[in-house]
Amino acid sequence: THSGVITGAGAINKDTAGTLTLDGTYTGVNGTFNQDDIGSVVNLSKTWGGNYNQVSGTFNSNVANVAIDGNASFSGTVNINDGNVGTLNVGSLKLSSATINMTLGVSANDLIKSTGALTASGTNTINLTANGWTFTTGDYTLITASGGINGSNFALGTKPTLTGRQTISLVSSVDNKNLILKAYMTSGSMKWNGTVDGNWDYTIGNWTGITTNFHEGDYAVFDS
Repeated sequence: THSGVITGAGAINKDTAGTLTLDGTYTGVNGTFNQDDIGSVVNLSKTWGGNYNQVSGTFNSNVANVAIDGNASFSGTVNINDGNVGTLNVGSLKLSSATINMTLGVSANDLIKSTGALTASGTNTINLTANGWTFTTGDYTLITASGGINGSNFALGTKPTLTGRQTISLVSSVDNKNLILKAYMTSGSMKWNGTVDGNWDYTIGNWTGITTNFHEGDYAVFDS
């Protein structure tokens, strides 16, 4: 663990295995931290004032809200706040075949927030873990970049347990500045049978089709 002060220009290289926790004062840094070893682990607990360049290894944002004031580039594994909801703030962001592990919480979710542009290349995999989250239809912003997102190279890896017609997918916002997790119910053609009663609603199993319940967006079919 480093808990002192680092300032000035130049480069710091973490090119060996092992864990380094940055828990000091780094706001005066205007150089670059380079991480380049598959066995290296860097825990960032305080704001890093310069750039961050990860070629390989694991990067952990160790607290609920931490920042890299300069530009950030990730090509290894990125963990946001170790299973708890948190935000990683960066300047411009580059993702190249990175693996990003994020958490969905009760009322919020992990977020990577870039004040510049995001450039994505290779296939960047986003793994999602539920920590108090229950499936609710809607949009969840995972990454936001004020300068726009260049590239659509994102894929869902690990997902929370879904049941029935519950579906999640990754989409871009209309202005192409946000990567969004969209949660929705798959629609289908449902045939009315009135088995239980005469009520047409979302809770009574009066239907035949994908399930026995009708959902918003379904198509209703009636026998003549």
